[in-house]
Amino acid sequence: MRVLITSGPTAVAIDDVRFITNAAKGEIGALFADYFLKKQAGVFLLSSSVDKLKGLGCCVEAFCFFQELEDKLKKAIGQGPWDLVVHSAAVSDFAPEKTVMGKISSDGPLTLRLKPLPKLIGLINESQNVRQIVAFKLEPDLGAAVKQAMNMFEKYDKIKFIVANSTNPYKAKVCYRNGAMSTLFTDKQSVARYLVDVIMEGL
Repeated sequence: MRVLITSGPTAVAIDDVRFITNAAKGEIGALFADYFLKKQAGVFLLSSSVDKLKGLGCCVEAFCFFQELEDKLKKAIGQGPWDLVVHSAAVSDFAPEKTVMGKISSDGPLTLRLKPLPKLIGLINESQNVRQIVAFKLEPDLGAAVKQAMNMFEKYDKIKFIVANSTNPYKAKVCYRNGAMSTLFTDKQSVARYLVDVIMEGL
């Protein structure tokens, strides 16, 4: 089995020295990689959190910015076919309309106008080199995350499972395309282990 995993936050530049990112740490992507490797799967990992990957015996490519992830994801998908893509990266939804050359002065207030970025899940879903997808949906409330996850199934036909999750404290449920859901998980290790077992048993 060949598995492609994206993991960690992305950043978008404001100027040459500042950028906007998010609070993701890349933990669950590293856990998926570890558990799939233990099941003898072939794993290729795109990650912005390389500090989480010590000791993993798989091919890893690093990224930081949204555009880097998009470019490397296109290249990796082209090296398929992939039996599964685990798209756990916390991808930026917006970017500044303009990136300023040099450094913006901090002497006064600053207003940024943001533009929406393309959804990379769409890029993955459209590829003939991808068989199935595990996606993620994060919301402040778990119930809202589950509702949004069910809507994602209607939009992306290759999604097999969606991890609906919330933070502070961490809570998650695995949503199935047929409307079924797992029990409640309160740690990322259990989510990754559960899904890897379910996927490998279904081969």
